[in-house]
Amino acid sequence: MLKPIVFSAVGSGFVAGKEFESTSMLQTTAPRHAGKMAHDGPVLTQVENVCVKAHGDKPGTITLPSKMKVEEIVFKHKSGGVTCAKSRALSNFGCANHLQGLVITKKDSKIVQMPLASQNIAGFSQGKKWDATTAHWYNIKGIGSSTPKMKWKFASPQVVNAGTYNVWFAEDLTGWTEGDNAGTACYDILVKSVPKVQTFGDGVTCMKGDFKTREVSGPHSIHATVTMPTTMPTANVRQWILNLGQFGAGADHWLWSTTNVHNHGDLQFGRWNGGQVKGVKEGNTHDKMSKAKSLTTTWDGKTYSLYLDGKLENKAAVVPALNIDVNNLRVGLQPPGWSGKETAFSGCVTKVEVWDKALTAVQACSWDGPHTPAYSPGCSLKCKPFTNLYAAQAACAGESSCGGVTHENHNGKWSWELRAGSTTRVSPYGETTYLKGACGPTLAREAAREAARVAKNEAARKAALARRPPNAPEPTLGCIATKHLIEDCTNKDFFIFKGGVNDGFVEPTYSPSEYNEDEHWKTVKVQDGNWKGACVAYVETGGGTCQKFCESQNMNCVNAMDDAHLQTSHLDQWLKTKSYGGTDCTLLPSGHKRKSSENNGCNQGWGTQICACN
Repeated sequence: MLKPIVFSAVGSGFVAGKEFESTSMLQTTAPRHAGKMAHDGPVLTQVENVCVKAHGDKPGTITLPSKMKVEEIVFKHKSGGVTCAKSRALSNFGCANHLQGLVITKKDSKIVQMPLASQNIAGFSQGKKWDATTAHWYNIKGIGSSTPKMKWKFASPQVVNAGTYNVWFAEDLTGWTEGDNAGTACYDILVKSVPKVQTFGDGVTCMKGDFKTREVSGPHSIHATVTMPTTMPTANVRQWILNLGQFGAGADHWLWSTTNVHNHGDLQFGRWNGGQVKGVKEGNTHDKMSKAKSLTTTWDGKTYSLYLDGKLENKAAVVPALNIDVNNLRVGLQPPGWSGKETAFSGCVTKVEVWDKALTAVQACSWDGPHTPAYSPGCSLKCKPFTNLYAAQAACAGESSCGGVTHENHNGKWSWELRAGSTTRVSPYGETTYLKGACGPTLAREAAREAARVAKNEAARKAALARRPPNAPEPTLGCIATKHLIEDCTNKDFFIFKGGVNDGFVEPTYSPSEYNEDEHWKTVKVQDGNWKGACVAYVETGGGTCQKFCESQNMNCVNAMDDAHLQTSHLDQWLKTKSYGGTDCTLLPSGHKRKSSENNGCNQGWGTQICACN
């Protein structure tokens, strides 16, 4: 769900507190084209009120938060003007009607980084004195003295490192006849860069076909959401899960093959006509492969690594190196012209993400707690303190001497401390402790998602506290953030879908902010009716039960039901268009067959479901 991110003031470029709707910066999604092409749109980084003076070594400043491949830079004139001669009128971007003079350098350099003729900017023509050290004037076709916007659109993306850059009036940069210059102009600057990830599929519908990609010629990662076949491949069948690149030597491909140490099928990844990375090693089972929900491979230019459900299973050097030279992703189908033992994938791929870098692995741990009042004895790293639980847990995960984290009060100031003990003792001072459980490597991106999910639930809890009337009793409702909790619904609303679980999506006809109903939907408070509970949540039970989830909350399950299935993601997207904010808190109507009668549904196993605990 899109949330605003606040850029802090850096130099003179950022406006403190300015919000942009974003998941990382401001990100939009390009339209899908007839099922053949789907990719994320440009990442947009906007810097407001950058002011450039025409003389006196007074450039504006912008700061880019990360390394990026820049496709386009747009200057939107906001106020003021500049001129190369006091006798001439002020212009928005340079001097006279068809001369532009804004250039960008690194902060501590006077070498022009952009624009340069070699960058093949659309409509660009350089002046008589123009190179990286003597830049004065240039022209971009269609830009006049009063044009409100100027665009640098590069023929191919320009790699720009993170850091601070100066925006100069060119004559002020070089000192060439700047004595008669005048004026100051201010701009909002929009930097459009290539996203690091391309996303294909909706996470629900099985994908089969070809999808156009951007260039992926070096280190990269592929992450796919899958349902693996339950039937083992026969001796003469090799199924194609996906292929990135050309149909031949050098491309990256995933196969469900017949050959492995068990002689009954294996996942194989790697290079056509080159290195192969096996999905399992001796001792792992076919059952483990067939239950995988996600497959991820990373290639850093030398080593190819495979993750099943976020856990590293195997890695090997790929020799010769991958050499992708076709911008195409084929999902679920064998290459054209292949037959016999080469067949389409009999499982289901619902989503594929292609990254232009090798994702890294981090330690991820399970946590036992909260235990209160309790503390963990002994110190790890001298009881290093942290201001929040999640930062402390992340530090503890990577520290072998850490057995848990304790919320400790020192002179009236609470902090989370790294502790050595793997057991707890009763505390007379009201401390709370989480003990570190089993740890294993997982992808940094998956860990980031989990941290974001936990932070979202914590923010919602704090927001609910802030809305309490004065002198209201401390609320006790809400869930403890855990790995499998997707959304805490306890203090929210349920959207109940009255149709069949696989019916097509129909929008509610009433405002989503109302408690109302129509032919297809009904909106109610979660705490009304049969769903009262100290913790009510949308949970990734992964085939397990709500009873098990509630036990992780130190509670018992009192109600459980499958969520509204295909409707959940569609409703979430629709609600975002109505500025309501998305939700995963959906239900099917009472008595639906997706809820078992045994123990009020608490013992049924689904991939995801709604759980109520008390």
